[in-house]
Amino acid sequence: MPETKERLYVIPLRKEWLKVARRKRAKRAVTAIKLFLTKHMKAKDVKISQKLNEKVWFRGVQKPPAKIKVLAEKDEEGIVFARLPEEPKEIKEEKGIIKGLKEKISGKKEERPEEKGKSEEKKSKEKPKIKEEIEKKEKSKTKEVKTNVKNK
Repeated sequence: MPETKERLYVIPLRKEWLKVARRKRAKRAVTAIKLFLTKHMKAKDVKISQKLNEKVWFRGVQKPPAKIKVLAEKDEEGIVFARLPEEPKEIKEEKGIIKGLKEKISGKKEERPEEKGKSEEKKSKEKPKIKEEIEKKEKSKTKEVKTNVKNK
């Protein structure tokens, strides 16, 4: 069973986002969270959950929160997953974050069998439609030319 270290932090953000322009504050707050967790959890990489990111950006780019409570989990590979304490743990696995990280580390991308079939179906459906449209345009052009010749 893989061991994960889990810690709860209250991260101060105000000192960080006050250093930058108003239109860059929320982005700076997100980077401050990542830097804080990298330093305190001794992590190689930090991943922030979607809900945590939405909470930082909730009031817009100019007014991020002054501090935020974060639950950080570190796996054996040195990757830290940050989420809100009230956020359920299963969400990160549903979104495929872990799968994406494994693909990033290994360098191989796994394709789903469902996606292969869908892309082929779309291509096969699009080709006949395009051919039909081209044929219709050509027929209408030839009809116009014939009517013009008859009128002269």
